[in-house]
Amino acid sequence: MKKVAIRADGSPNIGTGHIQRCLALSSQLQKEGMEVLFITKGNKLIKAKIKQEGFEVVELNDNLNLEEDLEHTVKTIKNSKVDGLITDSYEFDEKYLTKLKKEIRLLVSIDDLAEISFPSDIVINQNIFAKELTYRSTGKTKFVLGPQYALMRKEFSNFRKRKINEKVQNMLVTLGGSDPFNLTPRILSGLDKMGEDFSITAVIGHFFNNVSEIERVVEKMDKKVEFIHSSPQMANLMLSSDLAITGGGTTLYELAATGTPALAFCLADNQCKNVKGMAKVGTVIDMGWGSEFNEENFYKKISGLMKDYMLRTKMSKLGQELVDGKGTSRCTEVILREEPLLREI
Repeated sequence: MKKVAIRADGSPNIGTGHIQRCLALSSQLQKEGMEVLFITKGNKLIKAKIKQEGFEVVELNDNLNLEEDLEHTVKTIKNSKVDGLITDSYEFDEKYLTKLKKEIRLLVSIDDLAEISFPSDIVINQNIFAKELTYRSTGKTKFVLGPQYALMRKEFSNFRKRKINEKVQNMLVTLGGSDPFNLTPRILSGLDKMGEDFSITAVIGHFFNNVSEIERVVEKMDKKVEFIHSSPQMANLMLSSDLAITGGGTTLYELAATGTPALAFCLADNQCKNVKGMAKVGTVIDMGWGSEFNEENFYKKISGLMKDYMLRTKMSKLGQELVDGKGTSRCTEVILREEPLLREI
């Protein structure tokens, strides 16, 4: 069995998106006969989540600078006899990756920004705007770009065409791992004021620091609200929801795969191109920055979408045409083609 390491982090500041997509890829690599370990900074919740998924964790100190981070990562690679390394972080610069490349048979970088020249063997960018970016390489990098390579769990693959209900019966509110603009209580409060009859499922991420406020809002609501804490069954939640309100991260691609129409808020700089790109294709309604939430505009947009069955049907169809949920398998095949020695013999 060959061994692959993942170098990625998650925290209240950067959320859980990097870890989530690496976990999806790791599960597929494991099925191909590879042993996978994670090298990650010491957030207890992230460490517990990785272990829960069945992977070994090597923990780095939170206070390491980039040079010290590199030193410890290289040491782990050597001690663990790692054959391939996958990185997923905005912090890693060209110098960092170049030094890693000298220590490893295969270097894969998951990226969203195209801000450096990559020495990596493979760069994966799953975003809808990926092909618009100008990527550079210091070697012979293979660039794997676009939503057909979206890294998501197996539960998001092989969906049949979604049937859209004429009447919205259940609303899903899912903003990702954190709620930096305290949007969830305001969204729930706004939904409760709507005259239409529907239930609400609200997903609470690992790093929500406003759970008490959300609970206080829900106590005063007339509409039925179900809390889900970081559900491992997100595909089922999306399929059982007629409409979603979401952030602009990886969840956009999961909603597209399940054919769930959505209103999307930008919650971080790296999400804005995602939201705008998906809105341009027609899979979501762009709600702009979450920090500029306006209840009147929110009511107008969501009320209009609830009443427009044909638009919701079109959004669902476009989403499933764009994302088929097989991106993780495609990325795994690219990795194995690039370095067949990683495949178990």
